[in-house]
Parts: sequence; C-alpha cells; structure tokens
Amino acid sequence: MRPLSLVTKLTLLAVLSATLIAGTLGGYLVWRSYQSLRVQAQAAQLALAQSLASRADQGISQSFLALQILAKSPAVEQLDLSSIEAQLSLVAAADDLLDAALVISPDGTILAQSRPALDPASLPPASLFRENLAGVRELKESVITDIYPVR
Repeated sequence: MRPLSLVTKLTLLAVLSATLIAGTLGGYLVWRSYQSLRVQAQAAQLALAQSLASRADQGISQSFLALQILAKSPAVEQLDLSSIEAQLSLVAAADDLLDAALVISPDGTILAQSRPALDPASLPPASLFRENLAGVRELKESVITDIYPVR
C-alpha cells in the first residue's frame, strides 16, 4: 500500500476541518433556535395565564359589586323571597366562577339562594353564618364571605 500524497492529506484535513466547523456551527444554531422557541413558548404561556387571571379577577369583582348592590336592594330589606331569588340567579349567571349566592337571615337560616342550589347538608354549621352576621352588624354594611361546602 502506498502512502498518501501531501495534496491528499491536505485535502482530507481541509474537508475534515470544514465538516467539524460546519457541524459545530450548525449544532450551535439548532441549540439557540431551541432556546429561543422555549423562551417564546414560556412567554406565550405567561401571557395566557395573565389573561385568564385578569378575566377571573374581573368576573369576581363584577359578582362582588352585584352582590353588594343586591344586599342594599329593597327586596332584601323587605325579605321578598321571590325577588331575592330572581336577583341572585342573575348575579350567579353573570359570572361562571360564582358557584352560588345565599341570603341568610340573622338566625342563620337560608332565605334564598341562586341556582344551582347548594345542598343545605353540605353547608357549614349555622354558627359560621351567625359569626359573619355579627360582623355585618358591627360594620353596618353588607359583607361578602367565601363559604366552602363541607364534604
């Protein structure tokens, strides 16, 4: 077998160097593209999360204001149950995030609730409602409280 000529060796060295350089640069470009796409995907997810959080906050704020207005309405002051139930249904329909709304008398009984109605057995004890009503009497204004059903 005869040895490779100097020209062949130089040609092989040039091809090998070019391949190595092109492979390294190509790999670096693929890696940077992947990193860029990952950052863009994270930014898009963050924007979507912020948008959803903003919509949820807006819906809850609207429901809170609607319940504040309902609490000051003549139907609640006069305990007109059919009117209260109709207004509560409108408030519950105004926001998908609102599960139900209740109007509770000072003794802790449920006077009216929006649809879908909660099972009274799944609600917390009446003492919780009485504690909230004590706060209402102190503040002399309506109070909105989260109530989580007991399971």
